[in-house]
Amino acid sequence: MAFFTLQRSFMNRELNPTPLFWADRTMSTLRANRLRACEKNLAGLSPIGLFDPTCTEEDAELLYRMSWQREEEPFTELHTIKLLRQKTISSLPAELSLLTPEEHELMVRTVLLGGRLPLYNEDNYFPSCSLVRRLWGKVEKKGKLYVFSLSSEVCLASLLALASDEHRAVRTKIDEIFDNIDDSLYLSGALQVSTVLRDMLQSLEGTIPGIEPRLCLRSLKAGYDTMFSPEGTLMLFHPGLADPYLFFQEQKKITSWAGYSSETLTDAYNSLSEVEDPLYDRLLGLIRNLCRPEASADETLEDLIILAKQGASATDLREVLLSRIICLPSPEMLFILEEMVRRIPRWSSLRMGQVQ
Repeated sequence: MAFFTLQRSFMNRELNPTPLFWADRTMSTLRANRLRACEKNLAGLSPIGLFDPTCTEEDAELLYRMSWQREEEPFTELHTIKLLRQKTISSLPAELSLLTPEEHELMVRTVLLGGRLPLYNEDNYFPSCSLVRRLWGKVEKKGKLYVFSLSSEVCLASLLALASDEHRAVRTKIDEIFDNIDDSLYLSGALQVSTVLRDMLQSLEGTIPGIEPRLCLRSLKAGYDTMFSPEGTLMLFHPGLADPYLFFQEQKKITSWAGYSSETLTDAYNSLSEVEDPLYDRLLGLIRNLCRPEASADETLEDLIILAKQGASATDLREVLLSRIICLPSPEMLFILEEMVRRIPRWSSLRMGQVQ
């Protein structure tokens, strides 16, 4: 399958003016930019956690101001350590069940290791930032290595929640929901948050007490890039979308794939696979041993297909390919790029570049 797993950005996208060249607008470039932004966020996090014995009332207020809670509710009063800790622990079982897959995996590993996990993999930077914003832990830098840690209170509460049958049942649903969102974004480029949230709440109806729209929305914002459309609608969008503003201008109505059944998504995915897979496999075979050291063949193919979905021309794709391989593109490579432009559906219109 020529489809790709989303690397969640956790609101770290830097929406700077769109670069002139397509080679600077690829998904891999956007991903690298997000990582740099996330590292800046990590460096700016408080070294004190909410449950630390040394945490003061002033520290607690500063932690609240950088938390998800502050973003979700009006600021009306100062927050004491005691009340903030109580609120954080009381919502933890429901919130734990709603974590993004990456956050949940990081939490499980950290709890099993006694509350302390070195972040050897840079992909763990994103979920660790979000978990800190949930006020569950902190990130400290030890030399060149970041370390994520949880308090004993959060570890114990998490361990009890993770052991429940209800938690496991909800996690099965959550994993399916995030898979469907990933598939939907790959198919359409963007989704209305209100539609995704509605379907998410319907799927979770009758589960762990305390699950509410606020916590579901928090997880969607933790897992995906979000921004408001020109009409003021909050949207989720694919991490490879280079220019969301242009996308929203070109597309008058966003198709809401999140409301479709899993069977419908599977059918749509299979149809797209029949178009993309042969092109992916043919070009992969041609460039597998020709890519520069800093660019893998798989990453290059991912970038090309995602750019084709955004309306890049064959000339634009040639520019990107030329920056990734050690020789000039062959006639067969150029033909495949033209086929990508002609046959791959556009995100902005959900139509082929040329009528088949």
